[in-house]
Amino acid sequence: MLIDSLIIKLIREGAGIGPDDRLTIYGDGKVIYEGVENVEVKDVVESSIDNDKIVSLVLKFKELGFFSLNDIFSVEDSIDRPSTIISFSIPKETGEMITKSIKYYHGDKRVPKELKILENNIEEIVGSSKWVGELSESEGFEVKKPTSISKDSVEVKKEKAPFFMDTKSRKYIVIGIFIIIITAIILLGLYSGFIDISLKETDQSNEVIINNDIPLITYITPAQNVNGFRDYDEIIYFEPSDTIYIYLEYSNITSKENSKFDIKIDVTIINNGKTYYSESVYESTLNNYSILEIITNESWLKGEYLVDIIVYDNLSQKNDRTQISFTLVEKSIENPEITVFLTASDVRGYQDYDKEIVFYLNEIIYIYQEYTNITIINISECNINLIFNVFKDEVIVYSDHSIKYEVGNNAHYWYFTPNVNWTTGMYTARVQLKDNITNKITSKTFVFTFVNI
Repeated sequence: MLIDSLIIKLIREGAGIGPDDRLTIYGDGKVIYEGVENVEVKDVVESSIDNDKIVSLVLKFKELGFFSLNDIFSVEDSIDRPSTIISFSIPKETGEMITKSIKYYHGDKRVPKELKILENNIEEIVGSSKWVGELSESEGFEVKKPTSISKDSVEVKKEKAPFFMDTKSRKYIVIGIFIIIITAIILLGLYSGFIDISLKETDQSNEVIINNDIPLITYITPAQNVNGFRDYDEIIYFEPSDTIYIYLEYSNITSKENSKFDIKIDVTIINNGKTYYSESVYESTLNNYSILEIITNESWLKGEYLVDIIVYDNLSQKNDRTQISFTLVEKSIENPEITVFLTASDVRGYQDYDKEIVFYLNEIIYIYQEYTNITIINISECNINLIFNVFKDEVIVYSDHSIKYEVGNNAHYWYFTPNVNWTTGMYTARVQLKDNITNKITSKTFVFTFVNI
C-alpha cells in the first residue's frame, strides 16, 4: 500500500526560547525523534505507533486541506521567532515521491489555527510530549491553564508583604551584595596584577566559542565501498538500484563537546529538472567528515544527476554550498574483447581495409582493430581508453594513445610511417583497451615484417 511508504515530518526551530527538535513518522509505524535544544530529551529516540494512528494522522491532513495551503507564513521580525515546518510525503503509483512542506512562524496572525492544531495532533498521536517536556506560552505554543483560581489563593496574594520585608527576598539581597563585593575584589586584583588569567587557561575552558569563519566544504566525491575517513573507492558511474555514497569533508564548523547536531547537511539530487532525492542529515563535527548513503531504484532514469550539497553550521548559522555529479548507466556485464587486430596498407572505413603484413621504408603502416562488450553512455563521456605500442626485441619503437567518446561501429585505426632507424626484421604491435566505466581491461598483439629498403 502507498500509505506504508509515506513520511511525515515535524521540524521545530525554537530561536532560543522554544523547543528545537525533529520528529519523523514513517508509514510502517516507525517514529524517530531528534531532540536538539530546549527539550527534555536531547538525543535520538526510536519508537513506533500502530497502523490506526497512521490512518488517523492522514485523515487530519486531509481534513485540513494541507496541500492547498501556502508553503510559508512569516512576519517582518520572524527571524527572532520560533518556527515550525510540517512536511507530508507520499509516493505515486510510479514510485515518485510527492512532498508538501509548510513553514510558519509563531506570532503570525495569518497562520491558520488549524495548522497549530495539526501540530498538536501530531504530538498527541505520537506521544512525543514525554521527550519534549513542559512548554510555556512564551515559546509560542498553546498551554492549557486552570480556568479558575480559589478565593484563598487570591487573598494570600493581596496580603503578601513588600519584597524587601520578605525573609526569602532579604536572603537574595544579602547574596547579591556578597557577589558584588567578590567581583570588586577580583577586578581590583586583575588591575593591580595580583591575579593573572592566561590565554591558555581560557582556551581550555568548556565555553563554546562561535567560529566566525564561513564553513568550507574541502572535499566531496561520489564513491562506493566507503569504510571511513578517506577510505573509499571513488567512482562516478553507477547502475540503477546501486547504493551511492557521497563522501565529504569540511572545516570552520563550530564544535560543541559531545554534541550530536553541530551541523545540518541538505542533500538534493536532480536529473533534467526533476528532484529524485531530498533529505536533511544532522551530524557531529568530531571527525570533520560525513558519509551520505543514497539508494537508487529502477525508477531513476539513466543519465547524469546533479547533487546539490549545503552544509550548515548550526551554531554560527553560516553555510557553504557545492555541487557534484554522477551518472547512471547500464554497465556491460562481460569483459571487453578485441575481435579484430591487424596491419594494413590502407584503411577506408569500418571493415574496409587492405590487409598487409610486410612493409617497406617510406610506406604508411595502418593498424586496424574492432572490439565489443563496451559500456555505452548516451552522453559525451570517454567510454574507452586505447594504448598502442610497437616493439622490436622488447624495445618500444612507436607509441600512441587514444580515447573514444562515442561507441558507434566499435572500430578504430592508427597509421604511422617507419623512419630510417628501423632495422629490417619482425615487429610486434600491441594494443591495450580499457572500458572506462567498468574498469575492465583487455589486450591483443599482432606480428608484421618491416624491410628497410
